[in-house]
Amino acid sequence: MNRFFVGLMVSVVWVVLVRHEAAALSFQLTKVVDENTPLPGQGVGTFNGLDDDGMAISGQHVLILCTGDANGDSGLYLHDGVLLTEVAFEGDPVPGLPGVTFSRFDDDMHGMEVSSVGFRARFDDGVPDNGYDEVVITAAGGVLTNRADTVNTICPSTGTTFDGLYHPGLSGGAVAFCGGVDDGTGNVSTGVYTDASGTLTTVVDTSTPVPGLPGHSFFSFSQYVAFDGSIGILAYLDDWNDETAFLATPEGALTPIADTISTLSPSTGVVFENLNNPVVEGSYFVFGGTDADGFEGIYTNVLGGLSVVADENTDVPAQPGETFLEFRLRQLSMDGTRIVFEGTSTAGLGGIYLWDNGVLSLVVEKNIILDGRPVLDFNLTFADSMSGDRILLQVDFPDGFDGIYVAEPSTTGAVIPEPATIAIWSLLAGLGIGVGWRRRKRV
Repeated sequence: MNRFFVGLMVSVVWVVLVRHEAAALSFQLTKVVDENTPLPGQGVGTFNGLDDDGMAISGQHVLILCTGDANGDSGLYLHDGVLLTEVAFEGDPVPGLPGVTFSRFDDDMHGMEVSSVGFRARFDDGVPDNGYDEVVITAAGGVLTNRADTVNTICPSTGTTFDGLYHPGLSGGAVAFCGGVDDGTGNVSTGVYTDASGTLTTVVDTSTPVPGLPGHSFFSFSQYVAFDGSIGILAYLDDWNDETAFLATPEGALTPIADTISTLSPSTGVVFENLNNPVVEGSYFVFGGTDADGFEGIYTNVLGGLSVVADENTDVPAQPGETFLEFRLRQLSMDGTRIVFEGTSTAGLGGIYLWDNGVLSLVVEKNIILDGRPVLDFNLTFADSMSGDRILLQVDFPDGFDGIYVAEPSTTGAVIPEPATIAIWSLLAGLGIGVGWRRRKRV
C-alpha cells in the first residue's frame, strides 16, 4: 500500500484557492476510492478503470463505476461518506426482464439525486443476431427499478419498442433520457423522453418544430441530457449541418439557448460553429461553445442574457499574465448559480476553476503531490461534478494509477507550494520510481 518514501501515505492535500477581489480560501481534497481500494460485494480485487464519465456526486453520496475487476466484470458502487456499497454488478438480474442479467455497465450513462442513482446498462435478451440490448435503471434504497428498456418499452414517438437508450438524467424522482428507434440509417437518437408525469412521454423528437428557427428541422439529439427541474438538450439540425441548444420543460415547452445559425458568441461577436451540451439548474444554464475561428469559451445566463464565464481572453486565477488557452467544454457542472470547469492556461498549466456570480477562483492546479504521487490530470464529469460546496474529481497520475477525490472548502488553508512539489517529485524520481506518462483525450 505504501508508495511514498519513508513509508508516508498522504491522505489529503490542501490547496490554495485564490478569489479575485476576495479573501483567499482553500479546498481540501479527500480520497473516495483509488485503484488500491478493495471492491465491496461481488467484485474481485480492487477498483480498476476509474473514469471521469463514470462518476457522479449528490450531497455526501458519490456514484462510482468500476469498468473491470480482477475478472473483467463491471459494477456500480455508492459511497455515502462513510460506507462503500455495491449498487449493481455484472450478472445481476435485470428488473422487469425475467431470466435476463446485466452484461455491462457503461460510462457516460449516469445521473444522481441524493442517494438515488440512474444509469444505463447493457444486457443480452438471448435473441440470436440481435446484438446487445439496453435498459435505463434507477436505484434507491437498494431497490433497482426498470424505467425503460429496448425489449418491452414503447417509444412514444413511434409506437414501437426503443432500439437505443442513452444517458439518463434524474430529477424529482423522474428520469429523462435520449433514445429512439432506428430510422434506417443507424440513427437512434430520435427524441428525448421523460416519465415525470407518471408515464413515459415525449419531450421533443424529430417531428417537433425547432424553436426560433423556422425552416429548419431536428435531425438527431445528443445522448447527453441534463435534468434538474428543466432539461438541457443539444440537437443536430438538417442532416447534421447545424446545432441548437435549448431548455425544455418535462411537458415539452422549449426555450432556445444558442444555435450555430444565428447566435453570436459573446466573446467575439462571431457566429458559433460548435456547441456543447448545456448543463441546467432550473432556468439557469451553462454550455461551452466555439466560434467559426476556433475561439473557445464557456457561457451562462446566470447574470442575465448570454455572458462569458471564461474564454481565451480571460485571466487565469493565480497565474499572473496568463490567459486560458483551452477548456474541456463538455466537462461542466453547476449548482445553484455557481459553475465549475477545467481549463488550461497559455503557460500549459491546467486546473479546476469555480465561477460564482462573476467571480472566478482557482480550486486546484495540476502541479501538486497527492497521496505520494504527482498529479498528471484532474477531470470533471458532465453535469454531475458539483453538489453544494463539494466538487468531484477524477485524478490521473503519471504511472497510470487513478483515483476519485472530493474537493471541499477548508478553514485551515495549509499549502503545498509548487517548489516543494518539484523537489518531492525529483526525490521520488531519484529513488528509481518509474513513470509511464498517459495522455487523456480532451473533449
